[in-house]
Amino acid sequence: MPNYLFIHPFISAAAIALILIAYSMKAGSRKRQMPHYIAGAAAAVLLTTTVIVGLWAAAHSEVVIARVDA
Repeated sequence: MPNYLFIHPFISAAAIALILIAYSMKAGSRKRQMPHYIAGAAAAVLLTTTVIVGLWAAAHSEVVIARVDA
């Protein structure tokens, strides 16, 4: 199995960790607003990257999910 297929779950785990960090900070106090938003934005970027890597890996995979013979 190619290496890029293993990257997808790690990017997802990092995105989930950033979401939990952003949630734990909560943007209540003024000091934590900027780190909260930065962590949230980084999580959004990682989630988008996860989807792109997953789709790219699926497109370049040699695994056949379904085959229909007419």
